[in-house]
Amino acid sequence: MAYSPEPQPPLPDVTTYQYAPAPPQQEREPVPMVVYTLMGINILMFVLTGLLGGLVDTNTATLHRFGMLFAPDVWQGQWWRLLTAMFLHGGLMHIVFNMWALRNLGKELEYIYGPAAFLVLYLGAGWMGSLASLVFAHTIIGSVGASGAIFGLAGAWLAIAMHRRAYFQAFGSQVLIIVAINLWFGFSSLGGVIDNNGHLGGLVGGFLLGLLLPNKLPEFRAQWRWPAAIATALVFLAITPIAVHLSQQRLMAQYQRAMHNESNSS
Repeated sequence: MAYSPEPQPPLPDVTTYQYAPAPPQQEREPVPMVVYTLMGINILMFVLTGLLGGLVDTNTATLHRFGMLFAPDVWQGQWWRLLTAMFLHGGLMHIVFNMWALRNLGKELEYIYGPAAFLVLYLGAGWMGSLASLVFAHTIIGSVGASGAIFGLAGAWLAIAMHRRAYFQAFGSQVLIIVAINLWFGFSSLGGVIDNNGHLGGLVGGFLLGLLLPNKLPEFRAQWRWPAAIATALVFLAITPIAVHLSQQRLMAQYQRAMHNESNSS
């Protein structure tokens, strides 16, 4: 007797048991730690000086004690004021605008340049802004604020725009708004205490460092860039005593002329 196997049920379609592919994971946006650290230091110093000298309008004596840029002190060798002044602010609106500008200009720049190069860019531009403020000042007056460094970030965006216009088209409106507001305040009657010399010095310093520092763009990856940027930063330091001397000679001569004119008119 022949054996015939019972018919087997058809195998299920394996495709019905396949899992749907996992959705692609969204790349997390990098956190700009240097930008947030700089903002934190500025805010901390503002609160500290505000508690001692007023939050809305910090008095000059308190700012001077914490490192305000003041030419006679720099002439006496207190060069550290060229750096500390960029972490001090004279009023609430002053720091609010600068921190807004730092976040908007610096967030993407830190990603492009990386934390180390971005820090060199920020501090180097701020240093150049302080030197320009010192050399081209018309009177002996104290100066504080991160605006020179902020303008340095705008200068770095201009350097990037020379190679990648698409980047500047994406962020250029913010750069132009920040620069325009600062310059308008500086050149209008509302900006009697705005230091445009520091702004322009920071802009030039940031542009130079922005051209030289390496970053993620292929055009900026040459191995010579770090040595060139470090050499530029050293040049900034090397011209400091020259700038300090020129500042002293210029302002003292101006003061002597004013005293001479006053004595002749009396």
